[in-house]
Amino acid sequence: MHKDRNGTERVDFNAFLSGLMAEALVAMGIVKNPLTGKNSKNMGHARIVIDTIEMLKDKTKGNLSADEDGNITNVLHQLRMMFVSGLEDRGSAEKRTKEEET
Repeated sequence: MHKDRNGTERVDFNAFLSGLMAEALVAMGIVKNPLTGKNSKNMGHARIVIDTIEMLKDKTKGNLSADEDGNITNVLHQLRMMFVSGLEDRGSAEKRTKEEET
């Protein structure tokens, strides 16, 4: 966020991107949902948010400052790594459940 010349707070690109990242972190269960106070995973929704950020990166190519471009690249990398880790965790938990059932 930044203030314009009149002192009014305005959302800038990096603040917008931070909001999308927060949404993805909540969807992956890494951050508690602020409405429920609980961690819950919705990896499908996390994937949609990550894909949306990737689409935003593609559509804004050449129109971002160096700081904004570096930030979106970094955010995508971090979210992708956390997403893969979340899928691996879910796969391990499912495998343990199946082993316990047999």
